[in-house]
Order: sequence, then structure tokens, then C-alpha cells
Amino acid sequence: MLFLSCLAEKISLRAVSQFQAVSQLKDATFEVDPAPTVERKCLDGWTLHSTTGKCYKKFDEYLSFEEAETSCQQAANSSHLASFSSREEFDFLANMDYQNSYWIGMKQMALLGQESVLWKK
Repeated sequence: MLFLSCLAEKISLRAVSQFQAVSQLKDATFEVDPAPTVERKCLDGWTLHSTTGKCYKKFDEYLSFEEAETSCQQAANSSHLASFSSREEFDFLANMDYQNSYWIGMKQMALLGQESVLWKK
């Protein structure tokens, strides 16, 4: 059981489903039941990242970027080339026994200048 302390607007409910808001703000402590834990599972051969809840799989095929993205979509419904938004996700992907180069969900499309690059997601 979790306890959440917050500033809340007091609301009194009437039996006829109407409500009357009382415009006083009071410090209140609410008892909150935690959301039920849902066990995430991946398809056979895929690896679950416990923090993000996403499943990953390494494929050892030589494909172009576009072919690799299409292959991901065909391998599992709604899947795409892997991407990461944190150092933790990057480390997770980097530690999946990679011995070669692999596509991720971005591709350098063009050099725009000395300091600029256009990326395709």
C-alpha cells in the first residue's frame, strides 16, 4: 500500500450523481492502492528490457536500412529497428552480445554542413 501526500480540492458527492466543489484547498493524505503488476513477456528469442517493458531481438542478416526496418515489422507486429532514449537503454542494447555492426532506428541521410547531419527515424 502506498501513501500519497498532496494538496487537493475537497469535493463532496451527492447521491444523485451531482457534485459540489468546495473551493477550499487543504493538505490531505490519500491512501492509494498500487496499480496491479502486469507480467510482461516477449516472444521466443526476444529479450525483455525490464525498465522500458520493450522486447528486443538481434538478427544476424546483412540488410539495407530499409530492408532491416521491413524485416523488423514482419518479425513481430508493430516492431521497428531499436532506438534508445537513455544511457540505460543504450547500455542494454550494447550488451546484447553484439560482435558486428547493427542498424538502429536512425540513419544518416545527408550531411548538411560541417556540424549538421539529417537523420531519418
